[in-house]
Amino acid sequence: MLTIYNLICALYFKRLTVKVQEKENRLGIAYFFTNFQISFDLVLLAYLLYFAGGFRNPFTLFFLFHMVIASIILTNRAAFLHATFAVFLYVAVF
Repeated sequence: MLTIYNLICALYFKRLTVKVQEKENRLGIAYFFTNFQISFDLVLLAYLLYFAGGFRNPFTLFFLFHMVIASIILTNRAAFLHATFAVFLYVAVF
């Protein structure tokens, strides 16, 4: 499911950026898609962890990988919001 979702996002992003000629608009679209993909990945991870053993599952460390990637790619504010969202999802799985 994650692979199909990422392929759909990649194809849609490529199609959308071909239509947009201005560099600033392309960067805005890329930033939106990055935020969307990280958020959806966190939701999907929480869903899978819930049905695969909950918070005792060793794959809970994948929340940290998403936060590291978000802090490298995104602004400080966006990374903080994703970290808050990840903590909320982790508590929801707990």
